[in-house]
Amino acid sequence: MNYLKAMKKTISIIFFSLTALGCLAQLTAKQELNKGVKSYEDGNYKKAEQHFINAYSENSNYNKAIYNAGNAAYLNGDFDQARSHYNKYIQGIEGNIEKAEALHNIGNSYLKNFKEKQDKQSLIENNVRDYLTIYKSKELQSNKNILVAGTLLAKKEKMISTILIGNNL
Repeated sequence: MNYLKAMKKTISIIFFSLTALGCLAQLTAKQELNKGVKSYEDGNYKKAEQHFINAYSENSNYNKAIYNAGNAAYLNGDFDQARSHYNKYIQGIEGNIEKAEALHNIGNSYLKNFKEKQDKQSLIENNVRDYLTIYKSKELQSNKNILVAGTLLAKKEKMISTILIGNNL
């Protein structure tokens, strides 16, 4: 009989402890989520992303936390990481509208990534074009300087020749 009482007491303590740990984890997840929202609103997207990841790690039922981590990564310019978060979000939800929103964001991240690569390529092309223009301009100016110097030298030689002929030297 004492054995059963001790067993019930032990089971009750374990159950209470697990419940308390679950509540504590949920409280920690909620705190991390709130910190993430604050950092996001302050424009600190890298920090917000980390808080959202922490919230999701503490409580995987916080699907919006991982979605928000994707949004923060996107705004921070880390499109690969944003897509990873959105894909994790899609795996954890059932609603088609929510999945469509995440898929839309994944598409936008690919487009934004492509545009950035295009912009970098354009920047490189423009720099090369500018360099060639400057180089050609300097080369043209150098050729003009040589032509002017040659003309001046020819005039000088002509003047010397005229002076020497005029003086019968």
